[in-house]
Amino acid sequence: MSSSERTEVAIVLRRLPEYRIALFEALRKLLMADGVDLRVLHGEPNEQEATRDDEGRLQWAEALPTRYVFDQRLCWQPLAAKTRTAKLVVIGQQERPGYNLWALLPGKPQRFALWGRGIAELGSASLGWSERFCRSLAFRAHWWFTSTEGGAELLRRQGFGRDRITNLENASDTVALAERLQGVTTAQIDAGSR
Repeated sequence: MSSSERTEVAIVLRRLPEYRIALFEALRKLLMADGVDLRVLHGEPNEQEATRDDEGRLQWAEALPTRYVFDQRLCWQPLAAKTRTAKLVVIGQQERPGYNLWALLPGKPQRFALWGRGIAELGSASLGWSERFCRSLAFRAHWWFTSTEGGAELLRRQGFGRDRITNLENASDTVALAERLQGVTTAQIDAGSR
């Protein structure tokens, strides 16, 4: 398949956690075989998250400038130019949603999907501005990739079409973890428990 016939999908994340690396590597290979080029665009963690030392690295991923404002409650990542050629932009549903405001702009040529837990029950009196924003964005999405069946069910109950929801079952690849655990010796376990 020529490069002119290929389709581009961009996944945009506020930050790239290490536990998602194996998933993106596998997804990239699968999509490539189907003529789809996957791009992962990600920002940097906020100050508190940086102390966790759990940031992932993908050689082919693209870093986005990241700016946190309002006491790190809102995140901005200028991504419009980087996603212009994508046929579908998958946006991570986050607790600091500022970077995905672009999806609400009128006249956006791209289709966008959301990836996350789903949306809170309608009618919840305790919804803050962030949850209300996420809910309004949720129903404008062309597709939803949920982390759990519970999230998919919430979307279905609130009227989001079941034919536009994919449940990823919190898709963390545990193969690498299992391989690492097989290599741990009894002596290493004993040394770590002291």
